[in-house]
Amino acid sequence: MEVVIRKLREQRGEISLRLGLMLLCAVVLFLLVFNIRHAYQVVDRVINKTNEAVLAQAAVNGPAVAGGIREGTAVARNYNGSAWHRIVTSDGVLVSLQQSIGGSVNGRSLVPEGFRIHKLTTTFVNADWGQRHFVTNIDLTIYLLGGDTLPITQHLKVESTYEAKF
Repeated sequence: MEVVIRKLREQRGEISLRLGLMLLCAVVLFLLVFNIRHAYQVVDRVINKTNEAVLAQAAVNGPAVAGGIREGTAVARNYNGSAWHRIVTSDGVLVSLQQSIGGSVNGRSLVPEGFRIHKLTTTFVNADWGQRHFVTNIDLTIYLLGGDTLPITQHLKVESTYEAKF
């Protein structure tokens, strides 16, 4: 027992300092891995929900698109008796995203908890036989564990293909 007491007195706190630094490094490493995982999950979720929102809008407006006209390869329009309207709009996709993800729409942005979707634009690319192709561009800002002080912004391009099943 005397040998153990003597060895502990010789250390003079070196063990506690070393263990404290190791614990600090482990916590920082954990936060780094957790933030990376969180960012990948948010990006994957936004891509899937955006694809669902575009396809939902195309499905609702599918019959109207078939009866409308195309202006080049960029826009599908339909005549409602008084004016021409775009069929799948960015605003419609934003509202569908709000319904599936949640959050609040602030102008042209959707702000759920933990991230923000802004600069959302959905365009009609072309039609191959019965399929319609859309491209949605999004700027996604993800707030990491630091809150509003640690955001990262990523531009996403989501390509969706709608084929009517009726």
